[in-house]
Amino acid sequence: MGKFKDLVDSGKFLAGDGAFGTQLIARGMQPGDVPELWNVERASDVEEIHRKYVEAGASCIETNTFGGNAITLGRHDLAHRVAELNKAGVEAAKKAVAGTDTLVAGSIGPTGVLLAPMGEGKPDEMQKAFAEQAKALAEAGADVLFVETMTSLDEAVLAIEGAKESGLDIVATMTFNKTKRGFFTIMGDKISVCVKRLVEAGACAVGSNCGNGTDVMVEVAREFKEAANVPLVFQSNAGLPKMVDGESVYTEGPEHLEAFARNCIEIGVSYIGGCCGTSFEHVAAIAKVVAEKNA
Repeated sequence: MGKFKDLVDSGKFLAGDGAFGTQLIARGMQPGDVPELWNVERASDVEEIHRKYVEAGASCIETNTFGGNAITLGRHDLAHRVAELNKAGVEAAKKAVAGTDTLVAGSIGPTGVLLAPMGEGKPDEMQKAFAEQAKALAEAGADVLFVETMTSLDEAVLAIEGAKESGLDIVATMTFNKTKRGFFTIMGDKISVCVKRLVEAGACAVGSNCGNGTDVMVEVAREFKEAANVPLVFQSNAGLPKMVDGESVYTEGPEHLEAFARNCIEIGVSYIGGCCGTSFEHVAAIAKVVAEKNA
């Protein structure tokens, strides 16, 4: 049993961090750039972003390794640097949390490839890629692994199965769309089925991140609560982006994330964080609520 599971099983609420790509873009990352390269080429910037989330009150921060698997990095001829980039990502995060109780979660995102027969993805290659990434994150000192933003249940299960080889606690979160028939992933997976398979695969906590603003994410959390008997993890966008003067703008402020945190805790969500469009201020609002509930 690892640190993450110990904390949530004890009944403690945790505050997650917020968007990372937004912060990299603010520091000069351009479309088409590889975020994971910043872990070695601009490590001080990565560490600074992490540190600001820690200062905002995050109980756990996620590494800048979302696309750090060999399949995704391979599209940029970087598959041979999986271990290097993931380990550097953990090292930057570990420096930022030094002297605090903040946990470091190794971020594992999807490959961007569809599994056969819909695409050319091969299950064994996918699982191998996730296992390689998870091993690097664990060896560098990550406390827990977050398999996140998954839209394919089959891929999420492969990620968990690959990540299990690391020996770390695994959290799995997926992205859902609201339809007239309820909530489904874009691949047609409903919440109750996702919960069952994710837990059976080995996830110690499940939930949702990305794709929705706070109001809809609260609805998703309620459905998860009905279906799950493991801790829940939810990370909401700051609303859905709108184009303002040619720029994509997220419209929900810190007050929305504060209300989101209160609603999530009332439902029974253990870990509340931010996703796309959220900032240090959004995380501070979440952390304030979490601190009150843990007092």
